Amino acid sequence: MKFGGLSEREIQKISEILSVEGISFEITSDKDIQGFNEASMRNNLRHYNPPVISTHVLAIELSDDDFARISAPAKKKLQELGITDEVPSVEDFIPHTGETIQKELLKGQNRVVAYNLKHQIIVVLVIFFVVWLVKKMI
Repeated sequence: MKFGGLSEREIQKISEILSVEGISFEITSDKDIQGFNEASMRNNLRHYNPPVISTHVLAIELSDDDFARISAPAKKKLQELGITDEVPSVEDFIPHTGETIQKELLKGQNRVVAYNLKHQIIVVLVIFFVVWLVKKMI
């Protein structure tokens, strides 16, 4: 079994759990992630879409038999880190329509526009007031 796309911190936590259980494992670099990074850099069109580079390029490999010997508490700890041999059930996935994501994106844009507009109005009023004072004094 190979679990890839892991960071150094994740590898350290998983290694500690597997070492306590006495499971042999091997830490390697994830060739799939590295290939994806290279393809992303090769097809780089920065003005359209910047490259997507993953820094989680480590993988951990262990045999299926060794994974089956892991105790239930250790499997639960590994599952919290995304390491499991079980297929997720349908109930684990919550469907969404994407409306809330779009609403949040638009809300952020509207807030920025309103924020900038408010500052522009304040600056114009201050300039108008200063010009009015200067004309009154002259």
